[in-house]
Amino acid sequence: RLSVNMELDFLPIPLTWVLLAVLPVLFYLYAVRPIRLFKNMGVPGRTPLPLLGNVHHMIKAGFYNPEAQLEGITTYGNVMGSYAGASPILSISDPEMLREIFIKQFHKFANRSPDKMTLNTKPQGRMLTQLVDDDWKNVRTTLSPAFSGGKL
Repeated sequence: RLSVNMELDFLPIPLTWVLLAVLPVLFYLYAVRPIRLFKNMGVPGRTPLPLLGNVHHMIKAGFYNPEAQLEGITTYGNVMGSYAGASPILSISDPEMLREIFIKQFHKFANRSPDKMTLNTKPQGRMLTQLVDDDWKNVRTTLSPAFSGGKL
């Protein structure tokens, strides 16, 4: 018959106390530390909650609410950081910076959505914002001439 002993022979304290000491460290590493990225970089934004990020703000204000987005711009400026869970989202509303990112430096921003947020359904999974690597580059190369300054 097997008996479960909650003490490890080489530890002078019960395993429960070891786990209670380790759990806060793991919580910090996996829940708190990822949502400190923008704060460490000096990017302003609403204060996120561990594990949830800023989802509670989005639910309260409504998803894709233009008034809430304008409030964020007036409060935090043209560059604002938020989190969808632990995934960072950088929102930029400065036209010159957007032009630099989307036109001049577009090749550096191929994979904008994390893998866990990518849709694997059609047709949503084929949107330009969901494509990655070579698929994104091929579609971007095809679409770029249609949106040139002369055509617009």
